Amino acid sequence: MAPRAVQRRVIISNEDGNAAKLDLNYPALVTIDGHHTEFHAAESGVATHIFEVVTDDAAADIFIQVGSVDVEAHFETAAGADAFVYLYEAPTVSASGTALTFYNRCRGNADITDMTAFHTPTVTTTGTDTLAQVVLPGGEKNGSVGGNAGDGIGWVLEADTDYLFRTLNKGGEEKAISMEVDIVHTIA
Repeated sequence: MAPRAVQRRVIISNEDGNAAKLDLNYPALVTIDGHHTEFHAAESGVATHIFEVVTDDAAADIFIQVGSVDVEAHFETAAGADAFVYLYEAPTVSASGTALTFYNRCRGNADITDMTAFHTPTVTTTGTDTLAQVVLPGGEKNGSVGGNAGDGIGWVLEADTDYLFRTLNKGGEEKAISMEVDIVHTIA
């Protein structure tokens, strides 16, 4: 006697009862990565700035003040030449700089974070801890081709703490640098 086929229906859902979806073209559960999920939950934002002229051995800085809750953030920079990229914790500044706006990637929702960021602060000290150091290869002088660097995993920035995101031009001449701070979500 051939074994009898048994069908069972399994429903995967969240606590609100919203069922997960199956792909109609393939027998697979539809999944998306965590960052994309935060985008759909309207908890993903970005602040950017282009430093058009950064002289050799000069820094392009973004000063970050985290609000009352921890925030998961990612950092990215692009430079027209070799550069060193740093993330510092607990810097001191004598002037915050020019405010940047965090834009929610879900344009129908204005709320994103109580974190603030400023470009071109007056930095007194870079901070107590150097959290990240990256060499961004881009070439030098007439041979520069540019490059970019980012952190794939990101950081959970502590509430009520300041940070300094710095890109130092090491290309031997003036170059443009762009910097981006991505907020994935707040951690209540």
